[in-house]
Amino acid sequence: MSLLVLSESDTEKLMSSLLEKVKLAAVRYARGADSIRQQIQASGQAIDDKQLLSQYILPHFEIALTEIQQQLFQEYDVDEEEAKFCVDHFIKAGNNNKIGEVLKIEYNFINFMRFKN
Repeated sequence: MSLLVLSESDTEKLMSSLLEKVKLAAVRYARGADSIRQQIQASGQAIDDKQLLSQYILPHFEIALTEIQQQLFQEYDVDEEEAKFCVDHFIKAGNNNKIGEVLKIEYNFINFMRFKN
């Protein structure tokens, strides 16, 4: 069993940082998708959105997400299990909008990954 190693404030800061960094990465990869689509179209070929995402964008986005998480876990001196334990604890303890917002994004991303496969 994990211990509560972060305060509610630090947990919120960690999750807020995660949310902001993921938003920036999403914008960067959306721009990359547009660029890739234009390159493919310029070569006279076509690609649908699902193919573009599964072949070009998501593999790199997953790596970026893992790197973002690892950097933040190192910054806050926690591992993934400890961070999840703190998030779960503070969600159950009350309403924390930032933590909940990040969890919704994570849930939607997981569901999207299921759809792509």
